[in-house]
Amino acid sequence: MGKKYKPGITEKRLNNRRFRKTEEAILRVFFEGDIFIGIKDMARKAGVARSTFYHHHRTVREIVPDYKRYIMRKYSVLIRRQLRQKKVSVRKIYGETLFFLIHNRRELEVLIKVGEISILREMVAQNKPKLIDYMRLSRNKDRIFRVYTSEIVEILCEWGEKGFCEDGIKMVLSDVMFLTDTAKVRLSGLT
Repeated sequence: MGKKYKPGITEKRLNNRRFRKTEEAILRVFFEGDIFIGIKDMARKAGVARSTFYHHHRTVREIVPDYKRYIMRKYSVLIRRQLRQKKVSVRKIYGETLFFLIHNRRELEVLIKVGEISILREMVAQNKPKLIDYMRLSRNKDRIFRVYTSEIVEILCEWGEKGFCEDGIKMVLSDVMFLTDTAKVRLSGLT
C-alpha cells in the first residue's frame, strides 16, 4: 500500500503552479465570507473536485490553521538558525523577520484577513531569548516583555495593512529598533 497523502500547506506544494492555482481558487471562495460553507459547496464554487480540495485541506475550518502551521514551521527554522549564532544582533534578527514577512506576504495575508494577528505575536516571542539578553532583563520579566511584544506587533500590523511592501522595510526596521532600544532603557529601570 502506498504512502497516504497528508493535506496541508508546504513550500514544495506552494511552489507547484497547479497546486498554487487551485489554492488561489479555494482562497477566493473562502474570502467571499460564507463562514458556514461546506466542502462540497466550497469545491463547487472554486471549480475543483471535492477530492482535490481534500489534497489541500482536511476541512474548510482547517484552512487558517494550515497556513498558521506552515508559517510558524518556516519561521522557527529561520530563527533557530539565527539564534545558534553567537554574535547575531537584534537588528539582524528583526531584519530577517521583516524579509521573511515580505517573502511570505501572500500566506500571511490569509491569516491577517481573518484577524489572526496572534501569529505576529508568536513570531516576536520566538526572538525572546536574544531580546532578553540584549535588554539585560532577568528571565522572569514576562509581563514586562509582553508589553514590548504588543508594541512591536502593532508596528508589524500597520505595515501588514499596507501589504508588507518592500519600500517600507527600512522605516519599519528603524521603528522596531527604536522601540527596542527605548524598551531596553524603560525596562532596565524596572528590573
